[in-house]
Amino acid sequence: MFPPAHRIPIVIAAYRKAFVELAGRKADGYLARPAESIPSLRGILERLRTSAAAAGRDPASIETAGYLLSLVDRTRREALNRAKREPFVIYMMSVLSDVSLRRAGFEPELRDRIADAWRAEDYTLAGNLIPDELLDAFMLCGTREDVAAKALAFRVETGLGLPLLQPVLQEERQIDELIAAAAIYADLPHAARWAAPVADSAAATVGGGSAESDSASVDLPAATAGTGSLADDRRLGPVETARRRLGATREILRPFAYTASVIPVLAGAALAALDGQFTWLPFLAALAGSVLLHSGTNIVNEIYDVRQGIDTIVSPRASHAIVKGRMSERAAFTVAGLAFALAIAVGIYLLVLRGPAIVVLGFLGLVGGWGYTAPPLQYKYRALGVPLVFLLMGPLMVVGSYFAVTGAWSPVALILSIPVGLLVAAILHGNEWRDISEDTRAGIVTLSSRIGRDWAHYGYVGLVLGAYISLGLSVAFSLLPPPTLLAILSLPFLAQVVRSAELGATGQARAIAMIDLQTARLHLAFGAFLVIGLLLAGVVRG
Repeated sequence: MFPPAHRIPIVIAAYRKAFVELAGRKADGYLARPAESIPSLRGILERLRTSAAAAGRDPASIETAGYLLSLVDRTRREALNRAKREPFVIYMMSVLSDVSLRRAGFEPELRDRIADAWRAEDYTLAGNLIPDELLDAFMLCGTREDVAAKALAFRVETGLGLPLLQPVLQEERQIDELIAAAAIYADLPHAARWAAPVADSAAATVGGGSAESDSASVDLPAATAGTGSLADDRRLGPVETARRRLGATREILRPFAYTASVIPVLAGAALAALDGQFTWLPFLAALAGSVLLHSGTNIVNEIYDVRQGIDTIVSPRASHAIVKGRMSERAAFTVAGLAFALAIAVGIYLLVLRGPAIVVLGFLGLVGGWGYTAPPLQYKYRALGVPLVFLLMGPLMVVGSYFAVTGAWSPVALILSIPVGLLVAAILHGNEWRDISEDTRAGIVTLSSRIGRDWAHYGYVGLVLGAYISLGLSVAFSLLPPPTLLAILSLPFLAQVVRSAELGATGQARAIAMIDLQTARLHLAFGAFLVIGLLLAGVVRG
């Protein structure tokens, strides 16, 4: 009814011949898909401009933009290695078209091998099949300077109007790196010369020349010429190497799960304080030994989950340190061995202090930690993980820490350990419930896979609710002091995990993707209020 107040452009995003020609005849703009090579994109844009000229349009009037998959790291080698371990990159390399591959100088058989490994869910093999040259052809990998220079190469050699740097990794740091790369791009030589590359390329194409011949006289930055070789690749400096190793170590240790080893020791120590028998040095030793055993267990667990094919780059895990190459298996074994060795050293101190009973407790903890996924026990893979973790990180830790601090045994410590152990078991059970598909595919039998999804759901809810029920009954029968009911202040966390569980039971897998982390938070809140309640009971008694 009236002219629009603003220009509303129509942009076509497609790569088939008919759509490219349609864009040339009718559209205001063309948007190229991710994972196009320079030769392929050059051919597409030449077809676009030829179609525009045939329709009597000015090819320079059609705006062009294209997504360039980008991954930035401190060196090009590190960027390439990381790209090969990203599911999105592997998938994109497995679906490249025959035409795109041949234009870039690759045979479709390479893509087929990658796709076969992807469909077989052997993501490590799929990533290893991707050569550096394939990534260099279809995405931008390297330092900020490398990415900026390769983006300019796309403009110069294809006539692309606007390169859009698309981060492969949706991380704040990657976004910042690409913004920095864009700033470098703006200052590169010839960037101003190619501020309107469409017009230059179109003129060359319509006039009988080509964009390629026009760009041949332009000297690109050295970074673009070196993408076929890694000979001059910068090495990571000692500070960056140390930072990454520490980051990988933190990732594989999964410190968010330390609540499972810290809370039981704190509960036992708080009960010792209630009984007037608390001593600091044995308590600190028990706490350190518990965390060290837990650390070694986490690492060994990841090592053997990777070996068994349970952990892959697409698994919803808190740590991908090994499968994504952030830490080698050998380094992981070294860190695990160090953790277990330090735990043994702590155990020797407690042995001298408390006598041979500590040896039994420490031996059970060490064997339980190593044998969780490591041979010969591998009890997690025999559907024994949940009950044994309840015993090891419930009664064993609470009663054991009470004995380490006081040198005496307490039946109350055993009662106190029940709600604590139930929530630790719930962390593991939630993990196994979520991972039924991966475990079954790998031929692993867990409690959840054995009883099925429905009963796994009921079992999880029973464990988290059982912690509150057992605590309430213990207080009702005067087995625990009333202030321990402060633990019910953690009910908001309980509501969160129960809601996630109910959504997960309806088939919404995303709802329980982080069920282990959510349950760990519940365990922390419940345990912290429980410990505070014990301490308050001690104050009242005093």
